[in-house]
Amino acid sequence: MLESTQRRLGIVAAGMLMPVALTAQTNIWSLQNLGNDATIHYEISHTKDGATQSGQFEITTANSGGQLMATVNASLGENTCSSTTPLQNTQAVQMQLIMSCMAFAPVAMTMFAPTWAMFAMTTWELGSQMDMSQSGRQFSFEITEECTHAGVTGLLAKLRTDDTEWDTCAKQDMPIPLSVRMANSNEVIQATLTRYNVGN
Repeated sequence: MLESTQRRLGIVAAGMLMPVALTAQTNIWSLQNLGNDATIHYEISHTKDGATQSGQFEITTANSGGQLMATVNASLGENTCSSTTPLQNTQAVQMQLIMSCMAFAPVAMTMFAPTWAMFAMTTWELGSQMDMSQSGRQFSFEITEECTHAGVTGLLAKLRTDDTEWDTCAKQDMPIPLSVRMANSNEVIQATLTRYNVGN
């Protein structure tokens, strides 16, 4: 359900944001601005069928033999996971985490969905709004208010489909989302940035 919704969302977002989406797809959630000793920390939760698990998701960086490495440490309920990979972008970090610990796949996919990167790379303004129908499905998109997490202020984007709600706080040119919430009839995934330090 989540993956199919994400695919539909990505297709719709690409259509809504063209031609910006083509540029965004070549540089989604780049982490190249991070230096040594950077920290990106989220508080996360995953509710499914009424049961909620809470935890943390943290990316830190360190130089190792001249190579900048990214380490992910995550916890969700009783599940924990740690993985280190050369720093490239969040897709590389995300895939490394998913391969290491499948329990975090839905959260990681939601946090770093390409859709949010597309939003963050546009010039949407507060009050921007759009409604559309595609293949019999209804979609609405709106920038509703300012939002601040970890000392960074962005804009809250709300995307609605027939069966799913997506909210994200994103800042233009910010390499990561400030917050994300995905909810449907039996599942809610949330992630909120609580610490952000680009390192040196």
